[in-house]
Amino acid sequence: MSFKSTIMDERILNSPGFLFEEENAYSRKGLNIFYLLLFVGFFLSLYGLQKFPLLFFLNKACAGLLIVVSFLSTQKFYTSTVLKWYGIFMVVVFLAGSLVATNPESHADTFFKMVQLLLILIAISQFYIFAGDVRYFAAGIVIVGILMCFVGRFLDPDIAFSGKIERYSSITKNSNGFAFQLLFSSVASLYFWDRGKLMTKVIILGLLALFLYYISISGSRKSLVAFAVVIMSWILFSFKLKKQISYFFAIFLVGAIAGSYLYTLLEDTAVFVRFSQLEENSGGTDIRKSLYAEAYEVFQSSPVVGVGLNNFREYSYSGLYAHSNYMEILADTGIIGFILFFTLYLRIWLNSNKLNKLHDNKESVLAYTGLFKTSLILLGTISLGAVMYDSIPHWVLLLLPIVVYEKERLTVASVSEEEFTPEEEALLNAE
Repeated sequence: MSFKSTIMDERILNSPGFLFEEENAYSRKGLNIFYLLLFVGFFLSLYGLQKFPLLFFLNKACAGLLIVVSFLSTQKFYTSTVLKWYGIFMVVVFLAGSLVATNPESHADTFFKMVQLLLILIAISQFYIFAGDVRYFAAGIVIVGILMCFVGRFLDPDIAFSGKIERYSSITKNSNGFAFQLLFSSVASLYFWDRGKLMTKVIILGLLALFLYYISISGSRKSLVAFAVVIMSWILFSFKLKKQISYFFAIFLVGAIAGSYLYTLLEDTAVFVRFSQLEENSGGTDIRKSLYAEAYEVFQSSPVVGVGLNNFREYSYSGLYAHSNYMEILADTGIIGFILFFTLYLRIWLNSNKLNKLHDNKESVLAYTGLFKTSLILLGTISLGAVMYDSIPHWVLLLLPIVVYEKERLTVASVSEEEFTPEEEALLNAE
């Protein structure tokens, strides 16, 4: 390692943008807290809209303030490469779909919904790239999950459960959507794992246990499987072999010692009941298979450009969406839209590798890049059973790796343009 790389690494580590930063700008703490409150208010009201329509006004107020505060505090309109690519995807599939959509109104409504989504994403991302602290962003996603675990019980316990098997859905109308948010909050909590303090790790383990329990009472089978995928992927991608073995051994030990107790604790929850009745209640599985088959037939009828945004349901006998992000995108946007959209995932994965190559502290950075890859694996898993290309929570989780990468890329670029001090010049000359 050269003196120059050492100097550059020290500058990056001490710069305001580095993801391991210690917050020294106390004047920004109030702004970060205010933005965090807006973020949490926006998401809670978004989830509760269907059960509590009056939250519409809170949701719009928080969304507007998120945008206004972002632009006022940064004085920028900065769009990351990934979000630009999402914009290209939106425009291409809108123009192509306008030529073939059976329901042009639904096609146009979905497009304008995505335009609003993109504006919110640009605002949140540029705030945390230029004016905010990424830790507050990750904490906001975690706090949304914590509050959703409890708020349904306090606001209206009678409507927090639904169905013949009582499935907890908090303030949402969809227990699967609630469980998905807990998965996103689980990933965001792992952002704080590599910070060296034992108490932080204990708190994170407690949060993971809380989220796992509420996923269980939500009855979301795919979310329970995805939770296991998250933990396994995180260990495999975030740590070197020695730590991987240690963590897997710890999981095995917990399972061996407390496995029967944990099973007894969770066996009466909705998700375990639904797993035990999987063969009896195969109707939902059959419907999904039919939807996948229908989506593939629709794709074959218009393989290049699809049939228009949110237009698959116009062809489905049930009038439902495809219950799969992959099949819905294929049917709605064709092979062009499919390639454009999932290139976004590939780009984020590659950016994670670039982040890993920026610094000599490979082990620490590996923990973050592994977490970002885990996010993509989680979303890829959930996409097997849910449509997410226009989902706000899905995109907010993706913003975490987008923001960190852009923050570091811009920091490295600005640091590399600075002149070396006399002391640094002396080291370079000595080399």
